[in-house]
Amino acid sequence: MLNYAYGVLYSLVEKACIIAGLDPYIGFLHTDDYNKKSLVFDLIEMFRIFADETVVYLFSGRKVKVEFFDEIKGGFSLNKDGKAILIGALNSNLDESVRYRGRNIQRRNIIQFECHSIANSLIKETKDADMDSV
Repeated sequence: MLNYAYGVLYSLVEKACIIAGLDPYIGFLHTDDYNKKSLVFDLIEMFRIFADETVVYLFSGRKVKVEFFDEIKGGFSLNKDGKAILIGALNSNLDESVRYRGRNIQRRNIIQFECHSIANSLIKETKDADMDSV
């Protein structure tokens, strides 16, 4: 369930990067490698808690059922019903408004907010460096 929830977050972080004008392939912490979305891997670390909270909520609330998994060689796989429950709970978590940096904002918008913040910081540093060279 965590793996699937992280997959959803990866797509949300990638989308937020693109909207903010950040190249998802240029990272700071993870290796820059062609066809590897290093920046997405870097930034998702800040948001894993959204997936973690959702999965813990489902298990602690006894909402996870054996029927949500299909047995495969060497383990289990989340099936269609399990994915539906998980996505519903994750969307509910992401749609919840929380107090963040002095404002009420949906958790899903925090991802976009942070990507824009990073982009704006990079733009400011570039402008400051340009001014220093004049």
